[in-house]
Amino acid sequence: MGGEKVWLSRCGGYVPEELLRQMEEAFTALGVWEEIRPGMKVVLKPNLVMSSKPEAAIATHPALVAAVGKCVQKAGGEVLIAESPGGPYTPAAMKAIFRGCGYTDMAREWGFSLYTECRSREVTLPRARRCRGHRRPSPGPPHGRTAPGGGRPPGGWDRARPARRPHTG
Repeated sequence: MGGEKVWLSRCGGYVPEELLRQMEEAFTALGVWEEIRPGMKVVLKPNLVMSSKPEAAIATHPALVAAVGKCVQKAGGEVLIAESPGGPYTPAAMKAIFRGCGYTDMAREWGFSLYTECRSREVTLPRARRCRGHRRPSPGPPHGRTAPGGGRPPGGWDRARPARRPHTG
């Protein structure tokens, strides 16, 4: 095993203060604080399979994502929550899923951005045996936004590294 780290912690519920404390511990244990630079856009992908109330426990609870996002902000990063669930991938569908899962209000409360543009780009896989190409979501800055200092971040918007989401259990 090449230096991979895993962080596990028991959490009895979705109490925001407890989740924040645990995410701060995870960021410390995993060295995430050092990975985030001031002004860096950090994409959080919460696995919103379908529109469902947080208490249904079908999708990642917005309180957990809020705690991770607050840590990203504390480290100086900007939070972009992006998703590409199965089914229609349209701005209207994404807005409805974010709203139904409790993410719209949560993002507004903490100053996070929700990616609803639904842009994609063609990716070719010339050596593949079955699928030689496909369209993949391509989150980038909202229209008219640039990286700190202007332009694109190093490596481009499509190469932005998502924050690691620790497993709690």
